[in-house]
Amino acid sequence: MAITLAMAEQLSMTPTQQAVYEGLKTWRPEIASFYKDGLTIIDSNLESKSYLIGHLMREIDGGLRDMFSVVPTQDAESKSDKPKESHKESIIRAFGLPENSKLFRQYHGAIKKLF
Repeated sequence: MAITLAMAEQLSMTPTQQAVYEGLKTWRPEIASFYKDGLTIIDSNLESKSYLIGHLMREIDGGLRDMFSVVPTQDAESKSDKPKESHKESIIRAFGLPENSKLFRQYHGAIKKLF
């Protein structure tokens, strides 16, 4: 079965899924598209759907971290001296979550499986 535009248009979302989609669409339409496409793919019988969903989840994660993070501007010299921020550090910075919070542990636990 091929995924068609008609399938995406006929996608029936739960109230929670619709609320998430509408919220994402308000801030970052491309992230909302990744989310909606992921829901469409989940209902498909594509052999590679787990890989496609994983890729979409990584895109959503990166988009959310970019959206919520505030990175001070740096000149080229100070960038090269500073070690690259870890994924864990970027989640803490972007969402302002303490490392010992339940939400951080759940989010990081789910996302680290994708990388």
